[in-house]
Amino acid sequence: MSIRDFKAKQLRTTNIIGSGSNVGSEPSVLIYSASAATDSVGSRHSDLLTNVGTDVFLFVSGSKTTDSNGNIAYSNNSANRADTAVFGGDLVVSGVLYAEVLRAEVDMATTGSLSVEGPLMVTGSAEIGNMSGISESIRGKLTVANVAGDEPDNALTVYNNDTDSTGIQVVTYATTGKGQHINAAELTTGTGLEVFAGSNTFSGKVAEFDYDGTSTNAHTVLLVSKDDANGSDSNAIVGLDIDFNMTDGTAGRALRIDSEQTTGVVAEIDSENLTSGKALAIENLDALTSGNAVSVRSDSSNQSGNLVSVTRGPSGGSGGTAANNVLSLANLSTNGSDTNQIAILHIDNNMTSGQAGRSIMVDSEQTTGVVAEIDGNQISTGAVLVVSGTDVDTTGHVFKAVGQNEETLISLGQTAGGDRIPQAVFLSSSAVPNLDVSFFVSGSTGDRGLNKGGISLF
Repeated sequence: MSIRDFKAKQLRTTNIIGSGSNVGSEPSVLIYSASAATDSVGSRHSDLLTNVGTDVFLFVSGSKTTDSNGNIAYSNNSANRADTAVFGGDLVVSGVLYAEVLRAEVDMATTGSLSVEGPLMVTGSAEIGNMSGISESIRGKLTVANVAGDEPDNALTVYNNDTDSTGIQVVTYATTGKGQHINAAELTTGTGLEVFAGSNTFSGKVAEFDYDGTSTNAHTVLLVSKDDANGSDSNAIVGLDIDFNMTDGTAGRALRIDSEQTTGVVAEIDSENLTSGKALAIENLDALTSGNAVSVRSDSSNQSGNLVSVTRGPSGGSGGTAANNVLSLANLSTNGSDTNQIAILHIDNNMTSGQAGRSIMVDSEQTTGVVAEIDGNQISTGAVLVVSGTDVDTTGHVFKAVGQNEETLISLGQTAGGDRIPQAVFLSSSAVPNLDVSFFVSGSTGDRGLNKGGISLF
């Protein structure tokens, strides 16, 4: 016997008790439109419960908004909705709320909101903002879109008021990918990444890049690169620009490298393609008074190398033959002084002992040419070369030139009379007959006409 449908315009009741006998195959309680019924004895459209799971107790019929592919979607126009279920008051779900799409807005006229008191767990992906025009290929598990005119202006804001915690932590197990990627391809006058600190008691680091592994493979901790080769003669295009506005404090450093290396190179500039430019330029020193443009210092008692080495290569090979200087020191100013010494090269050697010591040593393997040359063609009343030895004792030399076997060619000193009286010796210092000789030219007797070079000719 068929049980007919009960019809009433209004129904007042306290309890609705579902007692369906098909538990597990269809819901116990169904609420659907009369248009879905096919007769008055409980029959309904065959597809009414299509894709309705067997775990459902209460089913409320309605229609879903879908896109052109039949996928569940949402519409920004509330007029596109039909056959929806509306709860006029608050809805409380004590268990889990399952939904294919959750849209926290009803009339589409004002901005809705979603408030979650506990953890928010999204197993798929989450999209915030208008995704139109954003390629699927660049979307991620969380995509935040901020288009022109959106309010507020910031696409993502993280406000952390916990003084000893981390504002944003990114943990990645990527091996060949990227931990973070910022694509600012449309940037013109803005900044791709800005890290700002303004505390008046700051003693930390504004930014830190730290590698803590033990890999010995070639790698870089921080890379600053420009891929395109374009440049400008008037507009500075800088790979790393440090604008340091501290005006005082001798302990301040615009750039400091603290290296624990014992071998290798601490700082290297590779400028192999440079032709007419400069590998390193220290300029605009117009305010310099008593300081130094470059200071190189070592206090090591075991120093055996060079504090500064300027080398032209290749070693043992063939360098260019065009006129060039390995080291060039120039004073472009024509100003001078009669009282203040202005020196292009100043060597202050405070070594007081050691016969092997040299303030200047030139080791040349030349076979032709000139080892040392002083061009003083413009000198009028001055001197091309002044060798001063006011403190040279009775056994020293102000100037000495030696030949083979360290034989003296010329000796200028203050040894005459053993009392710092000027003395000039040519060819041999060991043959000076007496201490009262001020000018001595060595030679030998009986060598005239012979090829022995023992004759002095005036």
